[in-house]
Amino acid sequence: MLKVYGYLFSTLVLCLGISAWLINSHLGDTAIASDAELALARGMLQAPNPQASHLISAITLTDIHFDPHIDEQLRSGAVVPMLDQDNQLLFYYLDGSRQRILVLGPLPRAQREQQQALISLLFYTSVAVAVLLVCWPLFRDLTRLRQASNKISVGNFAAQARLGRLSAIKRIGDAFDEMAEELQNQSDYQRQLINAVSHDFFTPISRAKFALEMAAHQPSGAVDCNSVLQDITELEMLVEEFLTYAELNQCKPVIRPVVHDARELLEQGCDKFRIYSDLNIHIDCHCDVIEVDRRSFLRILTNLMSNAVRFAHTQIHISLRAHPHGIELSVADDGPGFNEQLSGRLLQAFVKNHQVAQREQTGVGLGLSIVSKLCLWHDADLQLEQSRVLNGACVRIVF
Repeated sequence: MLKVYGYLFSTLVLCLGISAWLINSHLGDTAIASDAELALARGMLQAPNPQASHLISAITLTDIHFDPHIDEQLRSGAVVPMLDQDNQLLFYYLDGSRQRILVLGPLPRAQREQQQALISLLFYTSVAVAVLLVCWPLFRDLTRLRQASNKISVGNFAAQARLGRLSAIKRIGDAFDEMAEELQNQSDYQRQLINAVSHDFFTPISRAKFALEMAAHQPSGAVDCNSVLQDITELEMLVEEFLTYAELNQCKPVIRPVVHDARELLEQGCDKFRIYSDLNIHIDCHCDVIEVDRRSFLRILTNLMSNAVRFAHTQIHISLRAHPHGIELSVADDGPGFNEQLSGRLLQAFVKNHQVAQREQTGVGLGLSIVSKLCLWHDADLQLEQSRVLNGACVRIVF
């Protein structure tokens, strides 16, 4: 807005400067009467019988008072032009008797009024042109903003105003472009979520539905409870993962560290994964109590366990121990480990570790992205490495 003020202020100064120059050069320095008018008036007033003309009248010298400068001109025998109250031209002359003032006029001044009207017209025209030159770029930029807004209103979030660096509303345009870019990112996130939901949500639902249909057609009507429970648990984890990801993209969670029993907290995070009976989940807890935000800590542990369960061959090792800078949580498995080509991108959303998973559920690539954001807000250090003991993947977090 400072640029807008500067432009308008400069325009005002420019217009006033032009008007002052016009007035000083064409009005202030212009004689009241032209040379031709003075010559005509001098000839009429200095004639042998000047009062014969109906345009000339006489006034006694004692009945009128002039400024000393005008009085000096009259006594020197000069014809002095002056304007009356109605802006009409009069010529004054002291006759030979030195007792009377001869007055010629009033004379019409149409040409002079036309000149003044022309000067006024030029002045206001210059003001209008100056305002137009300043307001046109502003109008053009506002039009761009309006057109971009119309595009965004119909769902085209890629619309950009892209105002020039000299624009008076450059900051407003930049803020608008940032808003449009953020809307585009949110739209991309939603599209990615929908694409992921379309397959990953329906997969466990379809498996559970198939198991129930098979049970309905069997004479005994027996249901493989373990299989259905696996599908429901997987669906539950997917829902939690998506909801957490959507929540973290909207706002920063409130962190409330509270003292908890360390082993009890680890056991609670691993309970839902006990249904995978072919995996040995080992907890190595060297802390009695820890002070963490319960919800965030369990979400981190659940996401790490979810990844470990998908890729582990036979066992998962969870370790919690003291660290010089706080506490260290590590989750390792004996799976194939991290893909070296993707190791730098695995913390991004929807990037999957393209290794062969040991379970049918492959995930959607949100687990480590959520863990990364939670670690950032907890001021925790996150490292992806290979496990020295199990030779698989290992995620190490120092709170």
